[in-house]
Amino acid sequence: MINSIFLLAALSNLDNVAGCTPDVVFQVRAASAFQEAVLLPAPAFSPSHIIDLSKSFLRAHLRETILRYVIFTSRSDVGSYLGGRGTTDWDFPKWREAYMAESGSPPAIAEMIRLGDRASVRIREQDGKITEHVLQSASPFRVDIVGRKAQILSVTFQKAGHVSRHEPLGRPDYVVSFALQMSEPWDAETAAYVSRVLRRDLRFPWLRIAMEDGWWFSWDQEYPVYNRFLPRKEPPSYSEFRGHTRYYCAPDTPACFRFGPAK
Repeated sequence: MINSIFLLAALSNLDNVAGCTPDVVFQVRAASAFQEAVLLPAPAFSPSHIIDLSKSFLRAHLRETILRYVIFTSRSDVGSYLGGRGTTDWDFPKWREAYMAESGSPPAIAEMIRLGDRASVRIREQDGKITEHVLQSASPFRVDIVGRKAQILSVTFQKAGHVSRHEPLGRPDYVVSFALQMSEPWDAETAAYVSRVLRRDLRFPWLRIAMEDGWWFSWDQEYPVYNRFLPRKEPPSYSEFRGHTRYYCAPDTPACFRFGPAK
């Protein structure tokens, strides 16, 4: 009888953990875009619970065209991952050193992204397993515009900073940035066209887009040193890095700035 009571209590505790509500630790709105970060106890982190939380968040935010919902299991991970690198004076060797120093076994984390009518959640479990679950229409991370294919590796929110007189009016205090990996090197005209289409389709004219035909984005201060939703890889050598094409597409100019391959 006593053992039965203990078993019932243990099962009740498991139910409470599995269905627990995460604590909201950060929110930011940027016009039609919205981001929320929450903290969930590690024992409650399971794919099924993450999917349920993501679906609930989607239902609560039907009007936004860009949504980011990040589920952390470590409070110390929140600022370091959401804030990106936060510095502009790193060269490639500095980034490579920092990447190699990052833990290969970070805390479990999940991220739900909706872009327009497409939504999915990426889950990285504590053992390093990475999965993506489509929640609405198709994966928002895959881009195919007039046959030009790419993958969105990250969606980040940051303070808008200096206002350019050429920027669209009504810019919010925060803006959204994409890190977009091209499937092959594009010319400047293609890069600019893709950036215009994304801004138009998402109804977010202040979208900033970093493009690269690699996965590291060592030059992008908003991009995390180690993107948790990519498999851990050996970083490129400097000579390999120099051979890749990079663009920065800002909303205040019709052209994208090309600064790769490095000379």
